[in-house]
Amino acid sequence: MITAHALEFIREYQEKPFCLYLAYEAPHDPYQGPNDPPIRVEGRVVPNRYAEGQISRAYREMVQVMDKGVGQVLDLLKALDLDRKTMVFFLSDNGANKNGNTGGLRGNKGSLWEGGHRVPAIAWWPSVIPPNCVCDDLSISLDVMPTMIELSKATLPQGHILDGISLVSAFRHGFLPERMRKVFWAFGTKRAMREGPWKLVWDQEADQNSQLFHLGEDISELNDLSSKQLLKSKRMLSDLETWHGDVLRNATVQPRSLRIK
Repeated sequence: MITAHALEFIREYQEKPFCLYLAYEAPHDPYQGPNDPPIRVEGRVVPNRYAEGQISRAYREMVQVMDKGVGQVLDLLKALDLDRKTMVFFLSDNGANKNGNTGGLRGNKGSLWEGGHRVPAIAWWPSVIPPNCVCDDLSISLDVMPTMIELSKATLPQGHILDGISLVSAFRHGFLPERMRKVFWAFGTKRAMREGPWKLVWDQEADQNSQLFHLGEDISELNDLSSKQLLKSKRMLSDLETWHGDVLRNATVQPRSLRIK
């Protein structure tokens, strides 16, 4: 259904500039392959027992169905002669959960380790992106908005600052202008930051010091260098605390509770 709506949208707006945000829900719990019985029925949700003992099989089939849908989108862009006028950007929102495979990276979805957030990102634009162009520079999903703004020649309100940077130079030349950029993120009480190949992980409520890793030499995050790189750890931890304070100062006040009638 998601693919069908996407194809209908492209056909409807093929004569105009358009932006399509295509968010597949698969692979995700509940795990269902295309030939499995339906779990959701009108008015209630049936417990997910169909994939019990077969989650790996259903997980794989869900990825395959998603890939097929992406292929249909690309085929339609080619058929309508839109492929050279359309940039397609594919990425996942997080790493695999325990039912997937992170390729030896530490952690899974929901963690601050590389297995929780290091994901594939593929850009496709035949007239602009050179064949076999690969960029290993650090990027984050927050970069999508600045990229779209630059490509669409849109303008920001005066004084408005976006998190993230444009990825256009990566698409065209294979590198970003900011090679040692600082990127921050958090989940619950845990926080992390990257500065080039360096990564700091810290849980403010855990009874332990921050941990420091050099991902260029230790992609599996097994060798904590914080005791050997005390100054680097101290500086990055200070940057992390400054970032968190800035987020809190500028955050929209949230209600204590939200009732939906």
